[in-house]
Amino acid sequence: MSDIKPRQIDGWDAITLLTNAAAEKTNDNPNYVYERPESGGGCANLVEDDKGNLVGSCLVGRVYLNLGLKPDRSWMYGSAAYVAEDNLKAVGITFTSEAMFALVTAQNLQDGGVPWRYAVAAAETALSNLHHIRNEA
Repeated sequence: MSDIKPRQIDGWDAITLLTNAAAEKTNDNPNYVYERPESGGGCANLVEDDKGNLVGSCLVGRVYLNLGLKPDRSWMYGSAAYVAEDNLKAVGITFTSEAMFALVTAQNLQDGGVPWRYAVAAAETALSNLHHIRNEA
């Protein structure tokens, strides 16, 4: 994990990270919908590939891997937006509340069967609306 650059992720950084993670699937299939693996019960942040390596499965799990977090079975299942956060804090990556809002929004939509490109777009719109509301308050 020494290759990880410490930084704080804000809401717009999170949208960029989500967009990049989604593109890994949506470039080939614009309407890609996440399908939960049969085992494990909830969202699978990581799955084993055919060689037994842990690879990103859901949107937020892919974001964490793209940030350089080492795949670990301890955060294989559950709400990726929270499960791996402590592991990232340990290497100097923190998330603002707006970043967590964007990640959770995209993850919840993904888990509800929304295509990734729409889940990310909705998270971006929700973040923009949040900024608008805060600026008017």
